[in-house]
Amino acid sequence: MKRQKDTIKIQKNVAKAVIFSADRKKILILKNVHGYWDLPGGGVEFGETPEECIKREFYEETGSKEIIICAARLLQTIILSQKYAGGVLKKHYSATIFECALKANADIRNFFFRDDEVIDARWVSLSSVFSGRLRTPIFNKEAIRVVRDKKGNVRTRAKYLMTAGNMRGKIKK
Repeated sequence: MKRQKDTIKIQKNVAKAVIFSADRKKILILKNVHGYWDLPGGGVEFGETPEECIKREFYEETGSKEIIICAARLLQTIILSQKYAGGVLKKHYSATIFECALKANADIRNFFFRDDEVIDARWVSLSSVFSGRLRTPIFNKEAIRVVRDKKGNVRTRAKYLMTAGNMRGKIKK
């Protein structure tokens, strides 16, 4: 008799921050020990709101509390399937994406990396994220699109706040 394959299902809520520079031409990304550049943020812990998660994760990753949350939007849920010897692993992510800024006196050169996963922080242009020049998870590109308009321009804070209440759960490309 052939053994039935198992399906393991994992659901995870995450929060990520798209932190713009003062001129809104660059975003802050963090480099992890595996060589990937990632947006600040991570998994929402039990009993924690996504906003609390961003503040906690940013502090854990950079040692800084100099983050300002401007607006939030729900990114479409993403289901990833991965085959393994015993069956299929399905991961279901729901993400809250925050448009953020750093306080006026904040300087990334003063960050100290408390999290043993993060080793560097840089301001990078949006084009360098989308061009593939940086090793970054595809999820980051989708997260950044949440705070960009249909023409690919960075949303201004006023326009973004008007649309932030519309939690469709899908990104219009």
